[in-house]
Amino acid sequence: MEHLPDSDAPNMVRCDVTDELVPEDETVVLQGKRVSARGKQILLDQLRTGHSIGGEIEAPGSLRRFGCALIDGLLVFVVAFAAGFIMAVAAATSFELEVRLTGLVEVAVTIAAMMYFALMHARTGQTLGKMAGKIKVVNLDGSDIDFKTALLRAFMFNGIQGISGLVLLIGGAAVAVLYGVLDLVVMVYGLANAITVLATPDKRAIHDFVAGTRVIMLDN
Repeated sequence: MEHLPDSDAPNMVRCDVTDELVPEDETVVLQGKRVSARGKQILLDQLRTGHSIGGEIEAPGSLRRFGCALIDGLLVFVVAFAAGFIMAVAAATSFELEVRLTGLVEVAVTIAAMMYFALMHARTGQTLGKMAGKIKVVNLDGSDIDFKTALLRAFMFNGIQGISGLVLLIGGAAVAVLYGVLDLVVMVYGLANAITVLATPDKRAIHDFVAGTRVIMLDN
């Protein structure tokens, strides 16, 4: 009698990273490569350290990232300017009220900016600025990020700016000096973020490292 092949035998495939033969159902596809569990870890370690991986989508240049951020920043500025103008008119009769409303504006604009970035990134991986620059935020393995990751990334990018406004809203004119110090801290953090993008091979900012994300170029 002719021997029939065992239908239960696993289909073996070769890992593109380790070159080992493993059952196909124990592999995943990352960055266009079929990898085993060990290969996946090696691939992710390479992504985290910024090593070049054959066939992977490249990170955008620093100028492109800053240009996209400038577009989004201008959108946020328009909202902040409109809100600030309305609050200034409302607070014209009282300095203390003006101080607290200034804090309120900062907090409100920060929350609005965070939700803009979080919702847009969770939906498509792109803000309007990133759409213009044809770049996208993804997880380290190249997959789309979820809302939780997008919100954490947005907080580390925008949320820090709202802390000084919150202090001013709660403390009023009595904490004006502390507000100035916190504003300086925010400026230093923003500078550190920019330096991190310039200094890392894969152009990741502090908020990318915290959220476990990176920014990639799109083909079209």
